[in-house]
Amino acid sequence: SARLPERLAGVRDSEDRMAAYSFTRQVAGLRPLLSAFLEDLLSADVFSTPALVRGAYFTSVLQEGVPEDPFVAAAAASY
Repeated sequence: SARLPERLAGVRDSEDRMAAYSFTRQVAGLRPLLSAFLEDLLSADVFSTPALVRGAYFTSVLQEGVPEDPFVAAAAASY
């Protein structure tokens, strides 16, 4: 993102800065997976009206035990 340096400049703590940087990289890495998912989800057929999507929400859940990293899983799947 072009605004990433601006956002990172406002973060003082090095751990928070690394987390912000990692988050943007992980979301960028998920783009192909999310694109394929949304194409399948929103594809129209002759019997339905195409959906008009105005946005998407990303939420977080508490993971106990070993956290699952979808970026690593998506990257590993290509090898």
